[in-house]
Amino acid sequence: MNARLATAGLLVAFLLPPAPAFAGEAEDRTELARLEQAWLDAGSRNDKDAIGRILAPTFVNTTVDGVRRDRSQVLAAAPLPEGASQRLRDMSITITGDTAVITGINVFTPRPGAMPVEVAYTDVYVRDDQGWKAVASHDALKAHRAP
Repeated sequence: MNARLATAGLLVAFLLPPAPAFAGEAEDRTELARLEQAWLDAGSRNDKDAIGRILAPTFVNTTVDGVRRDRSQVLAAAPLPEGASQRLRDMSITITGDTAVITGINVFTPRPGAMPVEVAYTDVYVRDDQGWKAVASHDALKAHRAP
């Protein structure tokens, strides 16, 4: 009898659809989206301290020109030009355990009235005992197609 119950239990477990993501995943997604926006906002304000709180000590970035920069180089970078603006769109967040990969488009306008430039990005975050930290970022210019 116990063997039949155990077998039936296993069959039910295999036939049921997978359980939804744990409740904390929604909070993680919200936090990661908040961090992405905070990083963008801090860059717009040239707030190196705020950026430094988001980037892990081992952070590395590959720019649209293919240049590799470490955390200290990112923090030492020149501020955005006066009047420049940025906004994020098409953000997608994938979480696997304590690692998150975020992709999206950063729409950068170098000055009011200028043609915006679209930069496709991939940011990788790792969660440790202090929360989510960005460990890597890769940027690529998005090609504009003629109409």
